[in-house]
Amino acid sequence: MRKTGLCLTVLVCLTLLNPFLPLLRAKMSVFSPQDMIGISDYIVVGEIKKGVTTKKRNAEYTATHKEVTISIESVLKGDMAQKEVVLKRDFRTDIMLTDGVDFNFPKKGTKVMLLLRNYERSGISLTYANSICVIKKGKVQLYDGMGFGSNDVNFEPNDYEKAYQTFYDKRKREISY
Repeated sequence: MRKTGLCLTVLVCLTLLNPFLPLLRAKMSVFSPQDMIGISDYIVVGEIKKGVTTKKRNAEYTATHKEVTISIESVLKGDMAQKEVVLKRDFRTDIMLTDGVDFNFPKKGTKVMLLLRNYERSGISLTYANSICVIKKGKVQLYDGMGFGSNDVNFEPNDYEKAYQTFYDKRKREISY
């Protein structure tokens, strides 16, 4: 019993002294599925043509450069004349990512629906987490999706899939006419 109490005390102390505690307490913004659709400048359907990951090193740090090329099949939201979009992102390997966007994409040849924003400084990029969907036989599925919650508001991955599926079906019907 005494050993258990001592272990519990040590565990609590280590948790409180954890240098990452402020980061662990940091909260990601919670966007509902409808908010994600609303804040996206573009929602496109296309195919992954190429994905490249490279390492960049300098005297201070190492970064991972990720780049993916998507051919655009249709634009469901926004005005985009491009037939291809290249999304790029650099990640420093010595810093913990806290924005929730991991920038992992499905393999080459996969049909996807992407939620995109046109950021002032960096150009076109993913809107936020849950911005990549795989489309198989007309069914929209999140790729590496995650749930979000804050107080009494919670959104699970299937909430995003349902909203995105409804949006996809509606826009596809409208475009077909």
